[in-house]
This record gives sequence, structure tokens and C-alpha cells, in this order.
Amino acid sequence: MKEWDLVNHIDLRGTYLCCALFGTAMAAMRKGSIVNIASVAGMRSGPLHAYGPAKAAVISLTECLAAEWGPAGVRVNTVSPGFTQTPALEKGVEKKMLTVDHMVQSSAFGRLVDASEIAAAVGFLASDLASGVTGVNLPVDAGYLVATPWMSYGGLRKSATDTGNAPS
Repeated sequence: MKEWDLVNHIDLRGTYLCCALFGTAMAAMRKGSIVNIASVAGMRSGPLHAYGPAKAAVISLTECLAAEWGPAGVRVNTVSPGFTQTPALEKGVEKKMLTVDHMVQSSAFGRLVDASEIAAAVGFLASDLASGVTGVNLPVDAGYLVATPWMSYGGLRKSATDTGNAPS
């Protein structure tokens, strides 16, 4: 219970408090953009019983705030990283909680996400290039969400040309 409370306090309550503070100020100025960070763990089931639900709540909170503050000109979006090459991921690998081979095999691109790819997605959503985008959850996951269902069928093919077949 202690871990559950700590994770929710940081990931959900912390996100809410930041949004409340900055979003209210942005709404008063009638412009602004907030980009929250969730996780693909909030989009699928997994063994992270505190983290996944907290990140799912961040996605839902983002949608609620996008609707609430949209009329005031404030955009609220979320980026949901997949397995990203970070010190936290390395710690999970060292503790044998995660296996790089499994993460890579579960990705359509056959690799982990680089932190710069997360930054680029956040930069896009915060910029005027995304002026018509609000309430969106953008997974940046190297194809993890689309590839994992294939594991039940033996995994991804190396490419469509390896089998001589076009996708069916």
C-alpha cells in the first residue's frame, strides 16, 4: 500500500497539481499548452499495479482538462513513452525485472525508444504546429503497442519480403 500511495502521489497528484497551477494561469491568459507524461503501461495490463493505473489516470485527467480548458484556448495533451533507454530502465535490467531482448522483440521497430524521441513529441505537441490538437494521448513506443499482440502468433516477421508475401 505504501508503494501504491507513493506512486499515485507523484504520478497522478503531482500531474494534477502542476496542471491546476499552470492551466488555470493559461486559461486566464486564454492561451497555452500543457503536455503531460503518461506511459504505455497506462494503456495495457501489466505487472506494475500502481504505476500502470496511475498513468491511465493521467491519460484520463488529460482528456478531462482538455475539454474543460479548451474553450479558454488551452490545449492539454499527453505523451506515453514505451520502453525508453534511461537510467531507470537500466536499473530494471540490472535487477532482472526487465530483459532488453524481450523489450526489443516486443517492438515493431526492434529497438528501444530514445529519450530524444520523447522530447521531440513533447516539443511538437507544445508547439503551434499542433494548434488544432488537444486531448490526445500520443504513444512514442517504437511500435510496442502494435507489435505485442503478434507475440501470440509467434512474433513479428522480420519483414513482409522475408515471407515473399504482401501483408494479408
